[in-house]
Amino acid sequence: MMKRIWPLLKWFCILWGAVTFVVTVTFFVRATFIGGQREGLFGAMVPSSSTVISKAEAHTYLEQCDLGESHVLEVVHSYKSERAFGNDHLDAHELRIGNVPTEKLVPHSDGTGWYRCDQLDGVLADAVDFVSDWAQSGETSWFPSKAQLLTSDYLAFPSTIYCHGTRPSTAVIFFFRPADGTLFYIDSNT
Repeated sequence: MMKRIWPLLKWFCILWGAVTFVVTVTFFVRATFIGGQREGLFGAMVPSSSTVISKAEAHTYLEQCDLGESHVLEVVHSYKSERAFGNDHLDAHELRIGNVPTEKLVPHSDGTGWYRCDQLDGVLADAVDFVSDWAQSGETSWFPSKAQLLTSDYLAFPSTIYCHGTRPSTAVIFFFRPADGTLFYIDSNT
């Protein structure tokens, strides 16, 4: 009886191992390269895109910087870079917005709000320096330079700033130019 069971058990184990191997390889290939998510399960590279975002998606950015009552007139430029394994990326957008409540364009006591770019100091000044270096890459040459940003023509809204030590390594900042209602968004991560 044992002589009959061992061959069956051996073939069952071989078959079980083969099926497990195929399922495991399929899972890792799909998770890494196909993903079903924007970046794949393990942060696989997604091609850069200069596809213009929709006005509805652009409006979500207005909510993040306390300008939700405003409306998007036009999405002028849009760029989303590749996502690397460590989530290194650069996203930048230029929007024309209208109906901006000027009473919202002030600093808040909790460290958020809008700050004049010619009066920045501390970690916000370092973060503007960090993102402006990234923003002048080839695909986002339309983004204002550091010299342009650090004038009284622009306001900055710090949404997120993460530091390694004392230097920013991730920053999400909005820049607003009230003269023509242009809002710039930048999200950079190293």
